[in-house]
Amino acid sequence: GKKSPMRFTHTALFCLTYAAICTHSAHAGIMLSSEFTGEFSEGFEAPWHDGFVSSFPVFGGEAQASATMLGRPHRWSFNGVYIYPYAGDRFGGNIMSPWRLVFDNEISRFGGYFGTNTELPSQDAPDGFIQFYDESNSFLGASTITLGRGTSWTWNGWSFDNMPVKSIVLGSGNQTLSGGFLMLDELQANGVDVVPEPTSIALWGLGTLGLGAVVRRRKRERAKPTA
Repeated sequence: GKKSPMRFTHTALFCLTYAAICTHSAHAGIMLSSEFTGEFSEGFEAPWHDGFVSSFPVFGGEAQASATMLGRPHRWSFNGVYIYPYAGDRFGGNIMSPWRLVFDNEISRFGGYFGTNTELPSQDAPDGFIQFYDESNSFLGASTITLGRGTSWTWNGWSFDNMPVKSIVLGSGNQTLSGGFLMLDELQANGVDVVPEPTSIALWGLGTLGLGAVVRRRKRERAKPTA
């Protein structure tokens, strides 16, 4: 049948995203990371009503997740194939467009468990994709998300060396689903250690010098002989 304009838009967005991965090599500052427990975590266990929304907060409010349709189900069926949480009672899933995670502050590490239910239990799922952006939404680099056989969950993680990662776009490798049906669970993220601005360092140094001068003056005053 004839595709709706909205459907075409979502498919075009997915193709452009996938093309960006193919035409941009991963930034040297993006490295694969083994499983870790992050400063922030998201298991999608917050109280939730049945149905879909276009956005909700994640990582305890440290980030916002969005897509055309998002859900936090107990289980998810596609063509009779069910996927269940990796841990706990719920997980996150998307439909019709990739996930987008926008963090309040820059992050230095990101990872979690990823799955899909678009393939039969005996088939390997195609790799998903993940892209990283800075605060101005400039592309920093990309990588693939390894998905296991059938509805199994697979850990994927990344760390960023001196890269100002502020937002992430990620989706499944199923082009006919516009990057949808990428399931997430037990996400982890680390923030970036705050380094004082040069002005702050200079002011701190001046304050320290001033304090030292006061201490030395008082010592000299105490050392003076009294009449």
